[in-house]
Amino acid sequence: NNINCSIGGSQYGNLVVESQATVMDRANWWGTPIAPQDVYGPAVACPWYDSAAHDNLNGPCLVRTAAFTADTTWGVGHLCVHFTNMSDNADSSYWQFGDGETSSETNPDHCYGTVQKYYTVKLTVFGDYGEPDSLEKVDYIAVSKPASANLDASPLAGVPGTEVQFVNNCGGNIQKFYWDFGDGEKAGFRHGTMPDEKVHPTHVYADAGAYSITLATAGLAGGDTITIPNLIYIDENYQPLKLESGSDTHPDYDWAHAIDHDVLSTNCKVQAMNTDAQAVFAFTDDAKKVVSKIRLMTNTAMGTTFANHLLKDFALEVSVDGTNWETAFEGTITQRYDWQVFEFDGAMAKFVKLVLKSARGAASPWVSISEFQVFGTPSESIALNKDGVTDVIVTEYALAQNYPNPFNPSTTISFSLPQDSNVKLSVFNIRGQEVTALVAGNMSAGTHQVEFDARNLNSGTYFYRIEAGSYQAIRRMILVK
Repeated sequence: NNINCSIGGSQYGNLVVESQATVMDRANWWGTPIAPQDVYGPAVACPWYDSAAHDNLNGPCLVRTAAFTADTTWGVGHLCVHFTNMSDNADSSYWQFGDGETSSETNPDHCYGTVQKYYTVKLTVFGDYGEPDSLEKVDYIAVSKPASANLDASPLAGVPGTEVQFVNNCGGNIQKFYWDFGDGEKAGFRHGTMPDEKVHPTHVYADAGAYSITLATAGLAGGDTITIPNLIYIDENYQPLKLESGSDTHPDYDWAHAIDHDVLSTNCKVQAMNTDAQAVFAFTDDAKKVVSKIRLMTNTAMGTTFANHLLKDFALEVSVDGTNWETAFEGTITQRYDWQVFEFDGAMAKFVKLVLKSARGAASPWVSISEFQVFGTPSESIALNKDGVTDVIVTEYALAQNYPNPFNPSTTISFSLPQDSNVKLSVFNIRGQEVTALVAGNMSAGTHQVEFDARNLNSGTYFYRIEAGSYQAIRRMILVK
């Protein structure tokens, strides 16, 4: 039948059959009749095939298809993925992982960094014959950050009944979070299932005290918790301030940060030149006050980088006209990265001046604080004596909330007498049993402070009661050891 056959004539070294008539004769070569498509695969158009000269049997034309999968497509930072190449008729591969990294391995392993984003993966496969093929899977790998807890709040101080706005600054993959407002009230929510007012809640503080705030998060890769001690301070004598003037500061850290109710962000501090560092503040209602307490924060957000800049020695000056000043208090910061409260005899003021005398690092060119708060009473309780010195005139009996509260091991209790009185100030446990009598006897008119030392008592709730003439009052305090 004029059969012309040769061995090794094709590109793949297989038998080349020139005529369709060889179909039956190929049984002599392989033992059974075989159709041409069973030798070379389905007949397809190939770039090198000339249909006019051949019968579509000039070597195999194979379809090349890129395909792949991954053992995981989602996870948290440092996610490692194993890719499986499922391509057809591929002799070599080129992977692009979407983060700038590539590989020529057939089934590579690749680890992504901690950046939270989606990554597009592309595979291109090649062979000795035919065109390459590519498959790109857009946003195929999703990398999330681990859950991280962070918060903000404003205002940080106020009178009883103040509403505080909390801001949830948590990051990463979060499934749920939990708030503890420090006054016994708590709130927990599942992320993505609550309105914005639950994510960023408000909370009203009814009683005086210093409140520590906790925000905890949980996610697929674990959780995180942040607790900020004494972040919220409620006092019936809190007096909001406004900035009048200040000495030279770093342009990014001016005196306005001292009263912005922010101790958490990276630019929350004042950074003043460590020579003649001072600022003048007035009360927001422009009224005169009897100033008797201040509260200062060095800094919680500065870390140790600026440790030598932190405030060490300071003074508070007061003035009723903004021109004539007198020193009301001088103090030293002993608690770094924490609030510190200073109480002193009341002084009348329409303006207060904070003087930063020295930084913790003696050679530091800067001195820094984070927050400054002032507490006092209206000027109606003030009069000038014959020497022109301010005297506090108490017009009614009063028993103040102890400070600090909660406390360990001691706290200060203040009370006011409008006239000389026979006073008894006692402390009781939760069963109503008297623990100790702090005061018992005659006392002169005015404001008095008594320290209560509870180092020998167990943790728990205690009550203190005053009896002065016909006046009686009782308050609660908490000892936490």
